[in-house]
Amino acid sequence: MLHLVSRSTFPEALWSLLRAEDAVILLDDGVYAGLAAGSPNDASGRILECPCFILEEHLLLRGIEPSRLAFAIALIDYADFVQLTLAHAVSHTWR
Repeated sequence: MLHLVSRSTFPEALWSLLRAEDAVILLDDGVYAGLAAGSPNDASGRILECPCFILEEHLLLRGIEPSRLAFAIALIDYADFVQLTLAHAVSHTWR
């Protein structure tokens, strides 16, 4: 499943649904959830059990430098977003 997180904190229900074969994309205000340990929205590494991506454009629009992200989060562009959507038969948006 592809999880699209567009809010600044992760919904608690998301943690119980994540599987190793899933992927998470942080977009909109969800980019704040990708900040490195010690940030107000720190995910404490819980998301690192599956691949995590962040839309670079959404990150930069909020004035966040990529160096502030948790190390296991990969920057992607819209073409990558489309490829991830095609690679996962089911997606869920968390708002």
